[in-house]
Amino acid sequence: MEIGLEESDAFEASDSFTTKKKEKMWFKKLTDFVEQNPNQVRENLELDGAYLIPKSMEKV
Repeated sequence: MEIGLEESDAFEASDSFTTKKKEKMWFKKLTDFVEQNPNQVRENLELDGAYLIPKSMEKV
């Protein structure tokens, strides 16, 4: 049995990779670190009411 890929399949895979990269970029821009796992997020963010605050930001 032969499995072949269509050109559109390659585009979808590439598009998916680009989408994941963009998702990480907005998170880094917002929080000042790249999300790698839930524990890392908990260690680097704190909840202030309805807001997520990066712990790297100084409080005024």
